[in-house]
Amino acid sequence: GNPYSDVFWLAALVQSIGEFEFGQQSILLLSSLLKRIDRLLQFDSLMPSYNGILTVSCIRTLAQIALKLSGFIPLDRVYELVKPFRDLKTIWQVRIEANRALLDLEFHCKGIDAALLLFTKYVEEESSLRGCESFP
Repeated sequence: GNPYSDVFWLAALVQSIGEFEFGQQSILLLSSLLKRIDRLLQFDSLMPSYNGILTVSCIRTLAQIALKLSGFIPLDRVYELVKPFRDLKTIWQVRIEANRALLDLEFHCKGIDAALLLFTKYVEEESSLRGCESFP
């Protein structure tokens, strides 16, 4: 019955989780944390938040956690979870964050050359850049 949206508060809360420094005890709670983030992503797809702010925060947090805990979380699994948010039907704010997260993961896994190649591919695919000069 709340006439006001708590989505900005919730998005900030989710994003703050990505700033945590995880210790040995925190890793035990990792599975539960990832399930909650996934549930928020599903919720935001059913009832979209303003400019996808909740999805953006979830994607950012997933990428941060994955990079910090790459020994415990398979990065390719996170990559597959984030990749659908690059769909051209997705609002641009979410697409940008998904691209950013995937580029960070690519850089972490394969280095700068692979990340630059992926960036070039993303720029060529981005429909909002039509009419701009293309890269050679």
